[in-house]
Amino acid sequence: AEDNEENQKKTNEIINKCFEVGINYFDTAELYGNGQHELLLGRALKQSGKKREDYVVSTKIFFG
Repeated sequence: AEDNEENQKKTNEIINKCFEVGINYFDTAELYGNGQHELLLGRALKQSGKKREDYVVSTKIFFG
């Protein structure tokens, strides 16, 4: 996903819904959206107001 305001809003909504229904594990990778996904996810998690110990983030790094 492209790193823009519209996608950030959608990502924030999805992350907030995840927390509402009990999902607190998020998986990402540097290749998802050429790294843009990690930026969107990181901002959404920060904007959620949740404490860092309330969720888990995993990522994968590929050097190809």
